Amino acid sequence: MFIEPRYQEFVCKNQIKKLISETNAECKTALTGEEVAKILGVSAHAVLTGEEVTADQFRYGGRVLFCVAYLSTDGTVRKAECGAEFSNSVKVEFAEEKVSCRTTLEVTRATAEISGGILIVHGVIGAETCFYAEKSAKALVDGENLIVKKCGVKTVKETKCKTSVYPLEEDFELNYPVGDVILHSAKAIITASQCGVGTVICDGELILSVAVLQKIENSDILKETRVFPFRMETEAEDALPAFPADCEASVKGLSIGINVDESTGKSAVHVNAEIVIDGRYFEENEAEFAADCYSPQCEVSFVRNSVTAEIPSGERMFEKRVGGRGAFLNGLEAGTRLMCCADEKITLTSVTATDSIAVEGVLEATAFCKDIDGKVFSVSLEAPFSSTLEFDVGDDSYRVDAAVCECNGKITSLETFDLEALVKFRVHTYRKTSLSVVGEVEEGEEKKIPSAALSVYIPIEGEELWDVSKRLNACPDAVSAMNPDLTYPLEGKERIVIYRQEKKEY
Repeated sequence: MFIEPRYQEFVCKNQIKKLISETNAECKTALTGEEVAKILGVSAHAVLTGEEVTADQFRYGGRVLFCVAYLSTDGTVRKAECGAEFSNSVKVEFAEEKVSCRTTLEVTRATAEISGGILIVHGVIGAETCFYAEKSAKALVDGENLIVKKCGVKTVKETKCKTSVYPLEEDFELNYPVGDVILHSAKAIITASQCGVGTVICDGELILSVAVLQKIENSDILKETRVFPFRMETEAEDALPAFPADCEASVKGLSIGINVDESTGKSAVHVNAEIVIDGRYFEENEAEFAADCYSPQCEVSFVRNSVTAEIPSGERMFEKRVGGRGAFLNGLEAGTRLMCCADEKITLTSVTATDSIAVEGVLEATAFCKDIDGKVFSVSLEAPFSSTLEFDVGDDSYRVDAAVCECNGKITSLETFDLEALVKFRVHTYRKTSLSVVGEVEEGEEKKIPSAALSVYIPIEGEELWDVSKRLNACPDAVSAMNPDLTYPLEGKERIVIYRQEKKEY
């Protein structure tokens, strides 16, 4: 054996796949067709209850909660709430042994109908799952009878924090009596993520939207929006303030209670929510590994281990008013009045970055209206929008999230409407790091050492000291000592002298 390489092991984690899937959920209510005259709107929220990935299959499950606003046969506006379990299984194939995943859910469509004499609610739940592979790799450090070209690299260690639940409890007052909450939605967004000593700190906001029915004769449906800030600190044993962090939030549970003071006519609203926080932090470490190697005594071959990783490099929040004009599906009758817009949604259809970020998308909402006779009905609104976020991401990769804070509609004619929203955009940027190092080294045949005491070589233009030394099978320090006047990179006109100690036999 000619060589004895020495290695250091490092662990890397990379995203290897993104999967978009969807599943259906159905909920049968106790309401009959004799009780429901018309469906006014359906809001829905999905909660992930579990996920599992194996070598050939990915499974996830959850629960979806529906809130249905409907017009009863006696002409009053009412609501019904129900929930359903759902699960999905997708065939996947991974060559890697250790694969983890992270799934986010969103209800992309929720509808209700009278079928078989009862009210049945349907939901389509979209899932976006990112899969991550963790693997260990060897990196050559040095070794006996090996000449190693070392390079300084940064290794990245990603650590996932334990999932935490933040209990949010808030109260606010309304200056009118509320009969009932007929539709509601809540979305948790992250506004900043950072590390402290032994902790990951997550700042965010819960955006609550409720459509309420006034407790008066000929009551209107009004929409109330509130934004509640929160801060959550999650234990992260090895975290330090210099480490980047990345957090995501989702709403696990929501309850809304209302008490009306009959003497003042005011309503006290009590909100309870559970916000699930998933965080991770990133540690970069300096290391010296081999970028190349050779042996003066034997031929060597090696594999090269290459790794790339993305590290959070920044985040910015933007608050923009966006909107556009749309057309009613069947037009409106004269005298129609739009009371409010609820169950608002935003979908980004295009995001492009140059020296700023251009976003395009679609706003959706359910508009509660009254006709000229005071009868309540609803229409679906959809309008395109575009906006610009003044942020130059440079060479970093990026992701843009959006959440609606306020949404208002205006009837512009019996055929058209304007839909406007106050939207919070969050831009995440990620810096890509990569390293390529010498891995496992194997020795080959013994080299034949030239017997001449002196050799003169003509280099190739552009060669560096390492290139010359490797080609001449000599130590770089020895080449420099024998040719002190050389400057690199070489021009190709120099003469390189190599002296060898003459072996004498007696």
